[in-house]
Amino acid sequence: MQCHLGGQIVETLQDGSTAVWGTVTDWASPDLVAFTWHPGQPVAEATRVEVSFVASDTGTEVTLRHSAWSSRPDGERARGGYDRGWDLVLAQFTAAGAR
Repeated sequence: MQCHLGGQIVETLQDGSTAVWGTVTDWASPDLVAFTWHPGQPVAEATRVEVSFVASDTGTEVTLRHSAWSSRPDGERARGGYDRGWDLVLAQFTAAGAR
């Protein structure tokens, strides 16, 4: 991810090819990042992801909100997959932070 407003989130494959997955729409480091999200989908079908970080007594509370599902023709089905998928992603970040 290019860590600035307007920065792109880019996937780079082993063969060196790349694909843009999203664009940073809000950047308020260290408190908030938001971006469009369209991995493998047309830009016109991008959803919105917002991640906020708040200090807590035990570390950092991370809140992830994924919205704008109506931009995708399969929005309802896709949301179900992401509801489960984001839990796995956040668990990986939690594990990495504990190391």
